[in-house]
Amino acid sequence: MTENTPAIDLKIKDRYSLMDTARKRMQESDAGKSATTITYERLKKAILSLELLPGQSLAERSLETLLDSSRTPIRAALVKLETEGLVRKGDRSYSVAPIELDELEQAFAFRALLECSAVRAAAAVATPNDIARLRALAMESSASSPEVEIRAPKAEEFHLEFARIAGNVFTVRALEDIMRVVYRARWLDLKADKDDVGSREHNAIIDLIESGKADQAVAMMEKHVAHSRDRLLSAIKSQAQGFRMRGLKVVS
Repeated sequence: MTENTPAIDLKIKDRYSLMDTARKRMQESDAGKSATTITYERLKKAILSLELLPGQSLAERSLETLLDSSRTPIRAALVKLETEGLVRKGDRSYSVAPIELDELEQAFAFRALLECSAVRAAAAVATPNDIARLRALAMESSASSPEVEIRAPKAEEFHLEFARIAGNVFTVRALEDIMRVVYRARWLDLKADKDDVGSREHNAIIDLIESGKADQAVAMMEKHVAHSRDRLLSAIKSQAQGFRMRGLKVVS
């Protein structure tokens, strides 16, 4: 027992160290923000990370404890998240919106059209500064950054960046709308991508644009979106039975 105690103590210390680090990061992130903004961001993260699962009822009293917040900012956050499609309002309360597989497949099909068009347009005008920004986002969204909550927003920014480089505000808006549909599920994709294939494909797209190979860059983006879709749907379907056993909703 005495031989094992130091190792156990070390693990406990490590766990508390990680908790303290996470708490400090959360406090730094919350600095200067309103109570409503803090509550909204915490609730959104809980939904995106599947801490709150599809179909789960969102009782205000339990959310007060989970989010360390009061009812007024919680209600404001729920209203905002309803407009983003992450929660749904019933007769008496809110619940986490179900994951709808058909909707996701349609969203990915539309996303592929938008992103391939954006890559082609970006390839024609990208500057060295644009390439450097893309590489930075690709690195920040890779598995070298271990926390999905950090990687996921950077991955979204990477994909939006091509439309921004191309300068088409309508494509940017359309992609932002699509990302809202697929974003919760992208956390599953990033967790499922154990070999960091997505990151390598990100960098391959950048290399092709930098080399002036627009057609190949478009083909790689099409392949990348398809791979992301396949990983994502596989991850969701593998967990769907467990969700349903707990009374939660994955809609085919």
